Amino acid sequence: MSLHVSRVIISASQKGGSGKSTLLANLAVEAAKDSSPGEVALIDGDPQGTLDRWYGLRPTEDIQGYRMLFEDLLRGIDQLKTQKKIKYIFVDTSAANTQSINQILKIADLVIIPAKASKADVWSASKTANLLKEQNIPFTFVLNMVKPRVRATDGAESALSFLGAVAKTRIGDRSIYADSLGLGLSGPEADTHSVCVNEMFALWKEVKVYLSRHNRVAA
Repeated sequence: MSLHVSRVIISASQKGGSGKSTLLANLAVEAAKDSSPGEVALIDGDPQGTLDRWYGLRPTEDIQGYRMLFEDLLRGIDQLKTQKKIKYIFVDTSAANTQSINQILKIADLVIIPAKASKADVWSASKTANLLKEQNIPFTFVLNMVKPRVRATDGAESALSFLGAVAKTRIGDRSIYADSLGLGLSGPEADTHSVCVNEMFALWKEVKVYLSRHNRVAA
């Protein structure tokens, strides 16, 4: 009999405006497409409550949505992990000093660090990565809100690659991501003909590979 293990995926950034909440919502939808109903949970631990509002607008019940205060996150995640049905737990955190959420990050199977192709984003993402490396916590950078034909993107990827893995899939700066959030949808759900369909499918595929490589089983 196989041991059930829920995988915890956390988005973390010390800088606001990286698009971490939107990215996480879209990944949660991709995971739900790849799972049975009720197997994906999404926790909004960010005081801004972006994903809580998004979930409230969602027209389907394919994802279990929760709003939790920071002090309740550890207990809440542990409780969800005891539910045998849940395969993936996505957690959105506050865009603040990541030192303050260190205890939460320690239980992650994968931390996703979104970064735009700017010096400020690279510096911020680097601080987050160094903290995770000190704790031996698996993470990957995702170049997010990427503008077309901007050479700075290649420079950002090169700089980040010295610190850790960078997802091959780049997420474009597309209005559909912001527009769909206000409808309780993901970008691919709102426009099935958009390039974002292939982007998110490819990124979720990469995330699953990262999870398989870093199979952390609690003692």
